Amino acid sequence: MDIGNFFIAILSPLCVMLVFSVIKKSSHSNKKMSDEKFIVFLPRMIAIIGLTDCLLAFLVFVIFIFFSQQELNWIFYLIFSTMFGMGAYLVIKALRFKVVIDKDIIEVTPILSKTYSFTFDDIVFVERQTKKNKTKSERIIVKTKSGKRLIVENAEVSYERFLRRIKLKVDSNLLKGFNNQGTNNEECTGDG
Repeated sequence: MDIGNFFIAILSPLCVMLVFSVIKKSSHSNKKMSDEKFIVFLPRMIAIIGLTDCLLAFLVFVIFIFFSQQELNWIFYLIFSTMFGMGAYLVIKALRFKVVIDKDIIEVTPILSKTYSFTFDDIVFVERQTKKNKTKSERIIVKTKSGKRLIVENAEVSYERFLRRIKLKVDSNLLKGFNNQGTNNEECTGDG
């Protein structure tokens, strides 16, 4: 066994434990959330899926590099770097993206850019898009006076609260695709 395999065997579990501890510490607190003050964020399971994708891509990549007898094709590098990149995107989005609603103020923390905020009065257009597929995916697109755009999807925690708050606070003339229907064509009653 060479030194590279030894270090991978020792350092891989340590890196996994470190990342899981970061994910656990960065989880949002669900206590003290109400319809006036709440946070919309991706479930932490998305970060775990992304982390698993990154680790598997890295592990296969390292195994092939160390144990392959012939030179690897460029397609191999392209495929596994794409897999690693998609997993990293999921981890970053799950850990970084959040929308904090505190009464009339909406504060958005995007994935890579700096945090910005606006009020419900700054909203100029809201569109609700629903796809009729097996998962009945849905999202809300919010556009503001300053040109900012926010997309909140129904897979995110507190989506239902955000949907109800939009219906309550935004003028019905600015709403498109709502037609008094809730998520999955039912009336909104859950907490999301």
